[in-house]
Amino acid sequence: MNYLDFEVDIAAKNGGIYPIRAACSVAGEAHENMQFPFDQQTLGKQLSALQNALLGSVASTAQMVVQNFGKALFDALFIGDVRSLYAVSRNKASSQSSGLRLQLRIQPPELAAVPWEFMYDAGQASYLCLSDDTPVVRYIELPVPPQPLAVAPPLSILGMAASPTNLVGLDIEREKQRIEKAITGLQAQGRAQLTWLPGNTWEDLQAAMLQGPWHIFHFIGHGAFNPDTNEGIIAFEDSAGKAYYLHGTQLGLLLADHHPLRLIVLNSCEGAQGSTHDSFSSIAATLVQRGIPAVLANQYEISDQAAIELSRTFYGVIANGKPVDMAVSEARKAISLAVDNTVEWGTPVLYMRAPDGVLFDVMPPAAPSPAPRVMVSPEISVQPSSSQHPATRVISPTIGNSYPPAPATLAFADPLSQPFRWDAYPVDPTGGPSVFIDGAYHISQSKPPNSYYTLSVDQSFSNFTFEIEASIIHGDRGGIIFRCDDTGTKYYLFQVSASGYYSFYVQVDNSNFKTLASDTSPAITIGLNQTNLLAVVANRSTLDLYVNHTKVKSVTDNTYTSGYIGLDVEAETNPTEVAFKNAKLWT
Repeated sequence: MNYLDFEVDIAAKNGGIYPIRAACSVAGEAHENMQFPFDQQTLGKQLSALQNALLGSVASTAQMVVQNFGKALFDALFIGDVRSLYAVSRNKASSQSSGLRLQLRIQPPELAAVPWEFMYDAGQASYLCLSDDTPVVRYIELPVPPQPLAVAPPLSILGMAASPTNLVGLDIEREKQRIEKAITGLQAQGRAQLTWLPGNTWEDLQAAMLQGPWHIFHFIGHGAFNPDTNEGIIAFEDSAGKAYYLHGTQLGLLLADHHPLRLIVLNSCEGAQGSTHDSFSSIAATLVQRGIPAVLANQYEISDQAAIELSRTFYGVIANGKPVDMAVSEARKAISLAVDNTVEWGTPVLYMRAPDGVLFDVMPPAAPSPAPRVMVSPEISVQPSSSQHPATRVISPTIGNSYPPAPATLAFADPLSQPFRWDAYPVDPTGGPSVFIDGAYHISQSKPPNSYYTLSVDQSFSNFTFEIEASIIHGDRGGIIFRCDDTGTKYYLFQVSASGYYSFYVQVDNSNFKTLASDTSPAITIGLNQTNLLAVVANRSTLDLYVNHTKVKSVTDNTYTSGYIGLDVEAETNPTEVAFKNAKLWT
């Protein structure tokens, strides 16, 4: 859905009133003065009643209390010319089949802590934020707006939980389980990958930010408010397990330089102490000011069922590349429909600075390919190297052959840091280049839908074990060619994709192939820039396929009995680059 923006600026209090400026690009601008409907004592009672309603099923009387509170907020904000401009803007948006995004820009801190997400439009008989047509966001405008990040699935989510021993205890395992349950489907589809950070300190988070890439950071834990700095603080753990507080600006210092990061989710769990200052929302605003494109925070404690619906729907819409405010609106609706008599849909609050709300330009997930399109490989030349320096990886390649039936003789070990068993080739009409970069052999194909491969030096193998580290830098898939003939048109091909699929084919000529196996496997490490250790064991007609030391398939086929070893990349729909390291072959 496309959106028009309806900007509402609330300035600092001036003589008992708050100046309001409203603007919409297709309807003009309006100015009014707002008299906030509640004094401090009355607001406290209203918020107390709201929190009571959030704690359990909402009786009809409590529902009316929440609705009347929301109506009072709406009527206070949308007065006089501002309401007229809003009505005209909604009509304009409707005529263009667009939504109207309500961007709240609230300067007074006492009003920033008010849960405006509960605004109720009596004329439409609806809460604004429960409709995709009228999402409510807290908008912070910065000079340079963020651009959507191009991402090949899965979206990479870094989860972290902290429960200091000197604060109210949190059921961390339950909190983790409900997040995992919420995105089980997304992970199975290869659209999202959740990684839990094992540590609980800010040092652990800093170390994680040097790795990744992480697209989303999801934090579970405590927040508080520091009246001295007028800023929210978040509780990590120190080396003794006690609370170690970071201000929002300090947390932003940790996170803002990790440029793939587009979204932070701050989850205030059951057991966390509430605050009239809404500490997590304060932190969210600070993080956006520090440059994070969007932050979603829970204003109040949230039940298990509501939290699962929130995460399931929110992450599902985000993984489809939709605007983040639409994702929040859909999540609100899911909570409203799935949880009986609840107003917990008002718990999430979204701060953002992305003008159109789009955080990710998500490519379609790669699916098993029905037909690998193979171009003729370049000529093979031999250029022995004088030195070899394999690099250390997270996944360690095999030193001695551990794959059954375990041939004993190591035929070659090529770190692929420079020409030895493979050579470098420039771009040519069939694809490429193939180059040595930072201790790895990078093969590229920029012309979908085609493959590009290079073969090892002029030596044919029959029964063997071959192992290689492969990392998909961008694009679709890569893998191993073996028992390839002199024409380069007859061979076996074993590939894996960044979304967790593997495929195994036999190419019978330049245009015909046969699929021998194709499926997903939990053994595959999902995502771009992730290392998978691939291996093929060819023993006569038995062909065993391994990923990260796990056998994913055993196939019996006697089409070819010997041939060359090669490395392949396939650009099915996207330009593709794969980095290979540490090739080993036993016979």
